[in-house]
Amino acid sequence: KKKMWTDMLNAPRGKGLGYRALLMNLRNMKAAGVDPELVASQLIPRATKSWILPFQFIAARNAVPEWEEMIDLAMQNSVAGMPKLKGKTVFLVDNSGSMGGKMSKGTLDRRDVACAMAILADGMCEESVVYAFSDDLKLIKGNGKGKSLRGFKLFDAIKNSNYGGTYLGKCVTKAQAENPDADRLISITDEQSADKVPNPKIRGYMCN
Repeated sequence: KKKMWTDMLNAPRGKGLGYRALLMNLRNMKAAGVDPELVASQLIPRATKSWILPFQFIAARNAVPEWEEMIDLAMQNSVAGMPKLKGKTVFLVDNSGSMGGKMSKGTLDRRDVACAMAILADGMCEESVVYAFSDDLKLIKGNGKGKSLRGFKLFDAIKNSNYGGTYLGKCVTKAQAENPDADRLISITDEQSADKVPNPKIRGYMCN
C-alpha cells in the first residue's frame, strides 16, 4: 500500500489523486507509512484554488492529528485562493451549549462547522472582526486583536472561548455598537436564542 500511495502521489498531474481524494485518504497514507514530506509537497501547494472548504480540513486534522501542521497550511492556502469580500465584515460565531450537537453526518458537531465558517470568512474578507458569543460577546480577532490567529489557531481560539446560553439579540446589538463602520454582519448559529434578535442596522445574514 505504501508503494501504491507513493506512486499515485508521484504520478503526473491528471493521472494521480484528485485533491479531494488526497485529503480524504491522509489517514490511509499515514497508516501505510508514506513519507510525510511527499504528502506535504502535494497537499499544501495544490490547495490553492481547490475550493475545498475549511470543515473538510478540520475533519482531516481529526483523522490525522500528527499531520496538523501541513493540513493547516493547506487549509490556509485554500482559503487564500478564494475571491475577497470587500469592506468590513463582522462575524458572530455561536458557541453556546446547544452548538455541541452532532451534525447529521460525520464526526463534526455544529460548533466545529461554525468555527470552520469563521476561518472561511476571515480568509475571504478584506477586513473581518470575529466574535464568539453565548451569554455574552467575546472578541476573538479584529479591531487590533488576534492578528496572528488564522487557520487552526483561530478555530481553537473560538471553540475554547465562552460557553453558556444563547443571547444572540444582546450580542448583535453590542457587535453593531462596537463596529459602527461595518458593512455587514453575519451570524452562524442554530438559532436557539433566549432573547429577541433585533433588525440589524446594516446588511445582516443569518446562517443556520
